[in-house]
Amino acid sequence: MIRKRLGKTLLFRWPIITNGEASSLYGRNLTLFIIEPSGKKHQVNYTIDDTEPNRLLFTFQGKDQISPGIYGLELWENKDSDDQTIFDKVNAFELVKHTKDEGGCGCKRY
Repeated sequence: MIRKRLGKTLLFRWPIITNGEASSLYGRNLTLFIIEPSGKKHQVNYTIDDTEPNRLLFTFQGKDQISPGIYGLELWENKDSDDQTIFDKVNAFELVKHTKDEGGCGCKRY
């Protein structure tokens, strides 16, 4: 799981596997949410990667980040319609209070 400082804009590249295959996401009715540590959901705009059409690209703006903690992702297909299905990633990433808590920065943790 990645750990990033709260307030940094994050770019995500999320590959989606459908029925065990890297199927194209073009033409599918998809709805993406980021789930805060509190459980509150925020719908997110995304694009489909032209080079890997089974991968979603989306940004979580630093200005929109509310609190530190572990966040999740939900991807719905045909939300609120026939043939609805959902895929989630719990513990997708963590937002931390300080850069030193990201890890890999060579900083001391006190």
